[in-house]
Amino acid sequence: MTVNVRAPRLSLRNVVVGRNLQREVELVPPINLDIPEGRVATVTSEDPTRVLLSRWPNEMGRASLAVPFSRSSGQRFWVQGLETDATVTLRVSAEGFAESEAVAVVAGPTIIFERQGTVFVQPTEQVVVRPAVVVEDPDHRVRPLALLPGLGGAEVEVSSADPGIAAVDRPPVRIEAGQSYGLVVVRAVAPGRTTLTLKPPTGFESDPLGRTRLDVVVTSQ
Repeated sequence: MTVNVRAPRLSLRNVVVGRNLQREVELVPPINLDIPEGRVATVTSEDPTRVLLSRWPNEMGRASLAVPFSRSSGQRFWVQGLETDATVTLRVSAEGFAESEAVAVVAGPTIIFERQGTVFVQPTEQVVVRPAVVVEDPDHRVRPLALLPGLGGAEVEVSSADPGIAAVDRPPVRIEAGQSYGLVVVRAVAPGRTTLTLKPPTGFESDPLGRTRLDVVVTSQ
């Protein structure tokens, strides 16, 4: 009788990033496998003109990256998108393991309000704006996107439809390079309802999912 023993694989989830955006991912070792400390895998982008790999969010990446892993955990690293409408294979190899792969999809970038629905303000409220992509993104709240390093950051215009009800303090909002969010301070002026509107900066696309508008209600004290 012939017994075929399959080599174990390291796991890497598919990832969605945006042009000039990056997202943290994790290399996951097999469960219950005795792996000595100090093992290293190589993760390679098949198209480094569209997707790069970096150990840190404040460093531009490279085509191939050495990623340590052990029995208990894998190392996190960053997938960086350079070109929109690209689908790039990421290959994972390590001695004693079968080769595995994941797909990195680079979509159009935008900036959105993290919170959706209605925000109640009294006397002030901090509202988070984040980089995002213009497609459905199941990982948005779990693994936020960040701006690529070296781009000088992004300034986001946020305005109130009725500043006599709720005003935006100190616009524009700035998101620094390598960071995943900026803060908008909304100040109550008078009871009522108004809408905040976010205008994505140059190089970012309009959001087709409507996440650049936010209803604000100012309650009486």
